[in-house]
Amino acid sequence: MKIVFFSPEGFKFAEPELSSLDTLVKLNGSYDQLNTLVFAQHPEILLIGGFEATDDLLANVKHLVDGIPQSVVVLFAPGADAELLMKAMRVGVREVCAACTSEELSAVILRAREHQMSAPVDNALHHGQKIGFISAKGGDGGTCVVANLASALAKDEKNRIVVIDLSLSYGDVEIYLTNKTVTNNVMSFSSSVERLDATLLDLMVHHVSDNLHLIPSPSTLEDVLRIKSEDVEKLIDILASHYDYVFVDIGTGIDPVSMRIWDKLDRLILTSTMTIPSARRSSQVLHLWESMGLSPNKAFVVLSRCGGPADLSLTDYEQAISRKVWHMVYREFAGIQESLLRGVPVIDLKPNSKFTDSILEIASDLNGKPIKRKFSLWAYLGIK
Repeated sequence: MKIVFFSPEGFKFAEPELSSLDTLVKLNGSYDQLNTLVFAQHPEILLIGGFEATDDLLANVKHLVDGIPQSVVVLFAPGADAELLMKAMRVGVREVCAACTSEELSAVILRAREHQMSAPVDNALHHGQKIGFISAKGGDGGTCVVANLASALAKDEKNRIVVIDLSLSYGDVEIYLTNKTVTNNVMSFSSSVERLDATLLDLMVHHVSDNLHLIPSPSTLEDVLRIKSEDVEKLIDILASHYDYVFVDIGTGIDPVSMRIWDKLDRLILTSTMTIPSARRSSQVLHLWESMGLSPNKAFVVLSRCGGPADLSLTDYEQAISRKVWHMVYREFAGIQESLLRGVPVIDLKPNSKFTDSILEIASDLNGKPIKRKFSLWAYLGIK
């Protein structure tokens, strides 16, 4: 099992007894970094210690639990009273402990493991991450980031990834990933959602590789108009029960179909450039996200096309949107043009570029462990 210890700098957990199948990750940060640092790890057991058990801490814990409800969360709070215990349980904490000794940690992990093993299997609670991608404006490189990030995660053969293009009428994510004709699109899946089982799903998706699959947007207005938002919601849930990562490319539009799935997303990645129009639009999108009651801790900003002239400095951009940038992706004009012409991801065409370094860094954050750089002659030649 994957076990994460989260505490402030200077606080140390005792060493518990672990099985050979356990993976222990120790993270340090302030409580307001809880979501950012822990979420990408997707732990099965999370132990939080070293913090004063304030309402602010519990609010951050609640945001995290909402995003990863399958995790068992344990809070170490010496001197906890009945009121704190009740508050902690209400936000999703499984257990509150006073001591932090090796024996107590071992016992807590054993109880959490037993709870995880006894929990009923439910496809609706599959661990697949549903990640939405929206661009601040056209030309900000959001679709390029989606395609290459999906391709990077697929370098880990244990991952199963599906990319669904909900940039209806304007979607083109497939041209970054394949040079082959794609038969079925979002409308095909939307109209078949009631009978979509594992076998039919595997037959209908386009196989970019063994573990990277694609559902492109419709190519005609007629197909776009036939798509029902409630069917897309069901489709996203079905995909999450079969894949480790469901990448939803929303594009630049904010329409009834895409907005219906916002509250289903585990995180929203907003791609922008350091220009004044993009900063303004980014601020509007983030405000809309929060005005819908969605957690600001689930929204992440990625800057693309970095490394060249820009309207704003990084500091000015962050002030304009009132939040920190999560990652920066460096520009790679020649590689992107070649990618579009050949239907091969940039990271396969330019494996040693700063662009690829940037994408692999984001993929490693999402994956919870480093994504190794791999060169595939078949991918380079567009033979998949």
